[in-house]
Amino acid sequence: VSTQSTWDRLIGLLRMGRNNKQNDNKRVQNVDAFKRMNFLYQASHVTVSSESTSLSRFYLTTMKKVSTRLCLRLSPSVKNTICKKCNQLLIPSLTSQVRMIADADVDLRNLCLNCGQTKRQNIRSRKPGRLTRKERKLLRREQQAQKQQEQKEQEASGKAENGNMATEEQETESSLPEDATLGQQEHSKRSPSHHS
Repeated sequence: VSTQSTWDRLIGLLRMGRNNKQNDNKRVQNVDAFKRMNFLYQASHVTVSSESTSLSRFYLTTMKKVSTRLCLRLSPSVKNTICKKCNQLLIPSLTSQVRMIADADVDLRNLCLNCGQTKRQNIRSRKPGRLTRKERKLLRREQQAQKQQEQKEQEASGKAENGNMATEEQETESSLPEDATLGQQEHSKRSPSHHS
């Protein structure tokens, strides 16, 4: 198991459900605790292959205690590799038996060979046609961008219509015969003198 990938999985949980802007501004808290949990998880991987798996279980129990004491979430990818009952590291064909069962949903069932506890995971947990959280977020962004584009087009067309109305008035004045425009100007000059 590579150090960086396990570290990324453990830290990845802090970033779930938060804005990326907030994550960039804030530092990760409890870095030392995450480093310790990372070390314990890796140590359990190394010791599980030996005859006695009790040391591996001890490391994982300690890791779980650290996470519960400091209220730190474990990544689902880490959590799914640990038995809930005996804290055994679940490695297929070494410490666990994996079966795929296709009922209404496709399930992955992980049987712990130490205690017999079965861990079930849905592979197809969402309904067909239902969007994931990321897909919904992308769809909302696209809709907002589309609305903004429509508003800009409406504003541009509104300005163009106002500009067109002014040019139409100028065109109608210019399209009048010269005699009519002269007549209107003479009439406007005479009208104030008639009222006085």
